[in-house]
Amino acid sequence: MFAFDLNTLPEDTREVFSSLLNENAALKKQIEYLSEMALQDELTGLTNRRGFKRSLEKAVAFSKRYKVPACLVFIDLNKFKQINDEHGHAVGDIVLQTVGQRIARQVRSSDLVARLGGDEFVVLFWQVTEEAARARAGLLMHAISRDMITIDKELSLKIKASAGVAVMKAGETADILLERADTAMYQVKSELKLSDKICPGNINH
Repeated sequence: MFAFDLNTLPEDTREVFSSLLNENAALKKQIEYLSEMALQDELTGLTNRRGFKRSLEKAVAFSKRYKVPACLVFIDLNKFKQINDEHGHAVGDIVLQTVGQRIARQVRSSDLVARLGGDEFVVLFWQVTEEAARARAGLLMHAISRDMITIDKELSLKIKASAGVAVMKAGETADILLERADTAMYQVKSELKLSDKICPGNINH
């Protein structure tokens, strides 16, 4: 690598080089910022789908190599479309931000939380058994629904969610793991809908 001492250059040349170095440093920081933002969900500040898929692929490879157990929890809010339809997307955004915060507070720094889009969230738990992951998923559901979300003086909403759990298996891809967790979540949601039909009074508001 070529190197030289700026002090050996004429003063006007040193000023040009110093200016170029400063601009280069600023540009590098801007690129790093934009790269980070490209992997972050703008609304919630969580990792977005693109960032999560990238991290999940690395996690699958790491788990395969070092035999580290991991579980994926796929979370979907119940009746979220109804909230958007009745109260507007601004209210829906507040709900998503609050739910994202509640989920993030329940996980360890080593775990990964992401919003895939819409009202879909995922959590990747490291070093847990399936039983422990299901217990943690239950805690997440409780954290989401425990307190009303206050929008303003006249509106507070009770939010509930459904979660599916998938254990990372040897040899499967990140896409397959995500698909299994998604399928497990929809099975839970289908059971809830069936329960609503059997017991009309059991409706999530």
